[in-house]
Amino acid sequence: MRDDEPADVWKVIGFLALLIGGLVCALTLRARAEWDGPTSPALQEWFRAQTNGLGQLCCDGTEVARVDDYQWGGGKFEIVIDGVRYSVAPEKVAREANRAGVAIAWFYPRNAERSDETLRCFMRGMEG
Repeated sequence: MRDDEPADVWKVIGFLALLIGGLVCALTLRARAEWDGPTSPALQEWFRAQTNGLGQLCCDGTEVARVDDYQWGGGKFEIVIDGVRYSVAPEKVAREANRAGVAIAWFYPRNAERSDETLRCFMRGMEG
């Protein structure tokens, strides 16, 4: 038996741990990127009941967009969707805690161009 065999075993174990960790991270990111809105009937019903700070209904679930990134600053949220930054007025933030998990935003339906003015509601992700 060689003296360096235990070190070789630990190298293999370390490599496998890194490989498995990388796969888990990749699958998690892929699952988040492919989120396609509410799927269960209970969640769809919950979406339809959401209102913003003005008491206006956010949507029926069809106009929802996944928010890639968001941050708070200057008394409002700044959100990023598909690389485009939008400013969210405080009254456009949804009132209820997020059950969907990921941060989402609603725009007025079938609008040809998204803008700060056509943003109807924003809901922070469960992490924020």
